[in-house]
Amino acid sequence: MATVGGGLTVLLVLTKGPTWGLLGGLALAAGLAAGYWLCYQSLTQLRRELQQAHSRLHTHAKTLPDWDTTGAVGGFSAGGTDTSEGLKTEKALQALTSVFERTPDFVAQIDRHGVIGYMNPALRNAAGIPAGEAPFQRRVSGFFTPYTQEQLRREIWPALRTKGIWLGKLDLCWQDLSQMPMQGLVIAHRNQAGRVERFSAVMRDISLEVQTQHDAVRQAASLHSVAESIPAAVAVVDKEGVYQYINRSFENWLNLPRAQVIGKKGMELLGEYEFNRRWPWALRALAGEHVSYRLDYPSRERTRYMAIEYIPMQDTAGEADGFVIVAQDVSAQVHEEERLLQISEHDPMTGLSNRAGFERKMALALQEGHGPTLALLYVDLDHFKPVNDQFGHAAGDEVLKLFGKRLLNIVRPSDVVVRLGGDEFAIVLVRLHERADAQGIADKVLAAANEPFHVDGSLITVGASIGVAYGVDPVLGYQDLMARADAKLFRAKKLGRGRQVGAVAQNP
Repeated sequence: MATVGGGLTVLLVLTKGPTWGLLGGLALAAGLAAGYWLCYQSLTQLRRELQQAHSRLHTHAKTLPDWDTTGAVGGFSAGGTDTSEGLKTEKALQALTSVFERTPDFVAQIDRHGVIGYMNPALRNAAGIPAGEAPFQRRVSGFFTPYTQEQLRREIWPALRTKGIWLGKLDLCWQDLSQMPMQGLVIAHRNQAGRVERFSAVMRDISLEVQTQHDAVRQAASLHSVAESIPAAVAVVDKEGVYQYINRSFENWLNLPRAQVIGKKGMELLGEYEFNRRWPWALRALAGEHVSYRLDYPSRERTRYMAIEYIPMQDTAGEADGFVIVAQDVSAQVHEEERLLQISEHDPMTGLSNRAGFERKMALALQEGHGPTLALLYVDLDHFKPVNDQFGHAAGDEVLKLFGKRLLNIVRPSDVVVRLGGDEFAIVLVRLHERADAQGIADKVLAAANEPFHVDGSLITVGASIGVAYGVDPVLGYQDLMARADAKLFRAKKLGRGRQVGAVAQNP
């Protein structure tokens, strides 16, 4: 009888024919030999047939002689079992065992009493157990830290009892008392009665990941400490314009606690005017540009200046994801710059602008588009040299100071009075729309120069000559305006001094 199938038992009964008589020992030996030979041939034929029936069929066969009453072999019985599925399972177990033996992860099996029954080589090596030493009688608790013992009681055992599986992080402790953080998987195996018999555990060393995470946390904490302690105001704004973070200095700048700032937009916090001043720069930062600018905050005492930077942020895809604001109060720096500029661009004796200041302010006026409405008066004091000769240089210096003050009282705050050097002065009239206004200023300057100066009980009289020029040629620049005013001054002196030339069209 032969049937193909899983777990098949094959029973084969073969016989030679009529029963043999007693042939003695030789006949018995010959019969045994013949019987086993027939068995071999029959099994060979059976295996061939079974392999043809199923190419993956494997069998395990046994043969038993069939003895007759005389002790001779009258035939034999053969039995075979299909072992195909068993072999498959055995191969799978071998492959799985090979994985466990070679993996760098830790694999262990523990009975329900906590005694270790299996440890793979990676775990043995980490635990310091020689390869030939059996792990039996070692308890898993010997590898747990006090915290892990508590975690086992509070978290792991309850999960294994209710769900049959636990996945999480735990620490193992080695013989040298060093600890290793692990990512672990523990599975509870139950018998048919539902009772837990053993546990399988697979664990992976996550020391590097934990160290990286600790470093990142430490770095974030350090950066937070720095951000909170620096004098610069720092804030993080997302791509929607919502404040995500501000440091202590930013709180002080806004005069608001961060709880009232986080989650709000600039318009709510700054108001329309201040928001609109910043918005064009914010748009550039949201487009990925690193921008810097300065804002001024005038006050009764002194103008306050803030230098502001917007540093763009990007997400993992490289798209704009908001920006970082770094703002610093640079008022002291700006005021110092203004002081140094005042020194470098002003005449130390009269306090008026010097030639360097004059040229910068001319360039600024042109930059602001005032070139066509500029008027320049070149003023030269007449008969000033005799003052120095007769009254001394100190008296001459006092005359120059007094004359500079008189000029400042004549012009508007937007105009510029300059001492070019010696007894030469200049006046820049900004946004002058009528030439008659320049004539009026020139006449007042002549009157101021002709009025005697009281110096140390003496009356000192001088005069002035003035050359006036209008408008800046955009091609020739303000140097051409200066040359024209100087030429008019030369003509005024040539005509006899004490007059102005160029203020009105009919002037020669």
